[in-house]
Amino acid sequence: MSTDPGDLCVVHSIQTDSARAEARALVDDRLRQLTRNGRTVPPVADAAVPFQDPHNAQGEPYGLYKGDVLLACLTLDHAPDLKHWGTEEAARNSVLLRHLYTHPDHPADNVLLITLWAADYAARQGIPLLRAEVPAHHRRDTNPLSGFLDRLTAMGWHSRGVGPGVADDRVVRLDRCSEEIPALFGIVRPAPNARDDETAT
Repeated sequence: MSTDPGDLCVVHSIQTDSARAEARALVDDRLRQLTRNGRTVPPVADAAVPFQDPHNAQGEPYGLYKGDVLLACLTLDHAPDLKHWGTEEAARNSVLLRHLYTHPDHPADNVLLITLWAADYAARQGIPLLRAEVPAHHRRDTNPLSGFLDRLTAMGWHSRGVGPGVADDRVVRLDRCSEEIPALFGIVRPAPNARDDETAT
């Protein structure tokens, strides 16, 4: 159980069976919402795979929690293969944010919290750059994610063009400089251990 007070959010590595189950449930809820909105989504069994193994090739899974509620989950890929970005870009040290899902019933801007946490986390690890890829199956002016892309721009993300993504899909490539954010500790902080007392498997 969480003992974090008030509005403080905590980021935990997803290591336990219960945390993996929570991540799968969140992914399922989010995909159901997207389906209701007319979006084509992958099967939940496939989408939840990156959160079932802390050592999978798609990055280390993390969750953003407030109390006992999982607000968002994602993976951080510390060694992304970004040859498709171009030789010069691929050579730059970065961490790739992948498989980001947010809780459909919590309207708070959890993407902003994840962005700030990841920027601070990367900076403290000596990694200068965050990267992300957002689906681009439509023209920019008709893309249902265009509003989301505008929000990312306001969070400091920069578009680096459209092209193949790490999963061979068509994406908008984004990057953002990392930065230490000392004041972030009062809003969202990392936790060094698993989310509960069960043994990680």
